[in-house]
Amino acid sequence: MLPATIATYGPESNADRRVQSICDFFGVTFEVRQLDRQTLTNQAPHCLMLGARTLSRLYKAGASEASRITETLRRVPYLFVYGITDEDEAIDGVRSLTAGLVTRSIQCERAGQSYAVHPGHRSITEEFTGLTCGPADTDPVFGLVTDSAGDNFVPLITVGGLPFFSLLKNEVSSLFLLCGDSMTDIHAPTDGVLSARRCFSGLIPVAMFLRNVFGNQIWHSSKRYASLVIDDPLLRRSYGFLSYARLLEEMDRSSFASTIAFIPWNYRRTQSSIAGLIRERSDRFGICVHGCDHTGGEFAGADPADLNWRARLAIDRMTKHQALTGIPCAPVMVFPQGKFSTVAMEALKRNNYEAALNSTAIPVDQPRSHGLTLADLMTPAVMKFSAFPLFMRRYPRSLADFALDLFLGKPAILVEHHDYFRNGYN
Repeated sequence: MLPATIATYGPESNADRRVQSICDFFGVTFEVRQLDRQTLTNQAPHCLMLGARTLSRLYKAGASEASRITETLRRVPYLFVYGITDEDEAIDGVRSLTAGLVTRSIQCERAGQSYAVHPGHRSITEEFTGLTCGPADTDPVFGLVTDSAGDNFVPLITVGGLPFFSLLKNEVSSLFLLCGDSMTDIHAPTDGVLSARRCFSGLIPVAMFLRNVFGNQIWHSSKRYASLVIDDPLLRRSYGFLSYARLLEEMDRSSFASTIAFIPWNYRRTQSSIAGLIRERSDRFGICVHGCDHTGGEFAGADPADLNWRARLAIDRMTKHQALTGIPCAPVMVFPQGKFSTVAMEALKRNNYEAALNSTAIPVDQPRSHGLTLADLMTPAVMKFSAFPLFMRRYPRSLADFALDLFLGKPAILVEHHDYFRNGYN
């Protein structure tokens, strides 16, 4: 794989360093190069990434050879310019490079504005294609103003109707332009939540560019995975608003699968007809472990002996349940009420569980000292605690969040309870 070149002109900026971190996360080999006209001409890279201010300084230093600089840059197969704002130093170089097609960058009215992703160009925008995400996550927010843009100029993402992340193509080069100077620091501490809205502008366009350039050469998931997990229900003909027969009809109609987070304490209460249905339709139904007795905070304690006993008892009960019903159970724990401790993660690991699912990544015994960074949350599973995989799941409220999960190679795991079906299954 050819390396990406991250160009600077003088000291590195925070944005330059953050772009390097994003490249490193996705497994993109890169080199940081001090840029001038001569080195650019002699060693034009395959993929060049640079800040808008770096670009302007390059043009300013080589003012007498601006046309040659433009000609050279337009031969770079993939060129990514980030940090475009309304300041002269952050737009002059872009104006020169695009021969005046981009005339300026202006600050958008932030209130109520969302990012809108182009409905085409799925090869670049992937799961985000056609979605909106907002409100905007930075202040201020910038968009480009263009002069008679043709078909070769594509606003991949707009904000307030203005191009925010754009593609300009010619015969040999693809130029990507990203507005704003708030590149995401993926190693910054977080509140344990991975939100598309909160990291959209400074992360997603960079990742889209890297994926478009390097494709399967960088870290990627070979398939997209998703599951609807329904917490708590007994395996009986109906449970509250949940009907297994009706759910199966909808799964067949819409082609999806569901996992029941089953409470081990209920292992003797499964109805034989529903057991038969789940066995026969294992292509649609599965079950996993939901606590042990499902009492409050039962996996949030700090006593290793108690947590080992609970983890082992839960598996023992599910083994008996399989003997009674013929339904296998995935050795995956869904924590009751979403509460878990780091000690519980070690207990699951010792008792041969494969993973845990939860709607929060923060253990109750480390509410402020968990140390979770955005990079930790971007991986398929959080591995911060005892090197045991913790997969995150979400309530079905934001399509953009699930798009982010799938885009990053994470499974999209939806969680609900029986009352979600109060008004039907549509």
